[in-house]
Amino acid sequence: MSETNPKNVLAIEEKVPQAKGDDVNESNNSDKVLMSAANLLPLPKSPSSISLDPNKDLNFDIIEKQFKFEKPSHLLSLDIRSQNAKIDTTIPEISTKLKSLNAHLTNAKKSQEQEKIDNLQYVYSQLKKYKSVLEDIRKIPFYEKGSGIFSDPNEMVERLDLLIASKNAGNDSTEIYNECVEILDKLFKMNLIKESDHKRIFSKLAF
Repeated sequence: MSETNPKNVLAIEEKVPQAKGDDVNESNNSDKVLMSAANLLPLPKSPSSISLDPNKDLNFDIIEKQFKFEKPSHLLSLDIRSQNAKIDTTIPEISTKLKSLNAHLTNAKKSQEQEKIDNLQYVYSQLKKYKSVLEDIRKIPFYEKGSGIFSDPNEMVERLDLLIASKNAGNDSTEIYNECVEILDKLFKMNLIKESDHKRIFSKLAF
């Protein structure tokens, strides 16, 4: 493993012709460039890139104390199953509270209570922003294989990298091949890699 780039294990051997139109000599190891899946695949941003501070601009006197909802930063710290389950139950609660606030706001406007209108509008905007943050977190894609769960597509690529490295080291098990193909297919279906990338890497997986 390279000390300068420990994540890029020997993964995929790509042939590079000497010049346009030249035939590649399969036996000429000097023409080989070792490339990893992590180098070949364009990676999306990680979950943490949703916001440098997912709690930014949220008033937790309203979110936590008044409505008893959890901070986005706490939700991001949970495992993916718990995180999604929590968000799936919280978003409908927020929607119900937004409808109620909207009704109160309508009544306040009818009675022209400006202070109450301003307060309700602020609370409404805070809940709406909080809901939007949770919806963004919920959209983070994850890949599940057996008991392994990947919350970040980068982890999928790293896993693919390790599996291909194991294959290159001589492990020709069907399980490794199947998992490689499954991760590769998932990345393609999620539109994270192009069809040409999928075909090129798939061709390197053939046993």
